[in-house]
Amino acid sequence: MNTGSARPGGFGTGDEDGPARVDAALRQTVALLELVRQEEALLGWLNDCVTQLRAIQRARAHLLEVTDVELAEAQDLAAAHVDDPHRSSASSREAGL
Repeated sequence: MNTGSARPGGFGTGDEDGPARVDAALRQTVALLELVRQEEALLGWLNDCVTQLRAIQRARAHLLEVTDVELAEAQDLAAAHVDDPHRSSASSREAGL
């Protein structure tokens, strides 16, 4: 039985394992804090990736809209050429094509 006076932290004077336990607990706490820091950095990086992917998605949607409009115009020109090949050729010459 330990008859020594109790020290703060619950360790008696005869408790030789106390400092080692405190040291191990501190090392574990520091390691956990480092993991939290790494996790926060990774989450920030992932948020940046998601932001970039959303920007790419918006750009692709815009490009598809433009492409659809241009495709429709090209189809209209092709249809006009089939209807009146001379008119389309004259239009191309007037446009300098």
